[in-house]
Amino acid sequence: MYAFFTELDSIRNRGLEKVCIDQFLNSYYSYVMVSGDDDVMLERRFTSIMEELTELCASPFFWKTDFTIYMEKWESFFKSSWFKNV
Repeated sequence: MYAFFTELDSIRNRGLEKVCIDQFLNSYYSYVMVSGDDDVMLERRFTSIMEELTELCASPFFWKTDFTIYMEKWESFFKSSWFKNV
């Protein structure tokens, strides 16, 4: 998770725009959901990331927050039992 957002932050700092991420995630969402059909944790995590980045349900923190502060949010988020227990 940390590696994913570290790379995304690096690309964002070089000019990546939110619309590019929206297009990428929307094109691969179904593929990931089908591939992870038996993996509830993968589905929960991927859906949470997608919602965060595309603003479907969550606030768009990634695009407006310092990276260090942003990662603190995810570290505490993934410690919750919802991401550990099926």
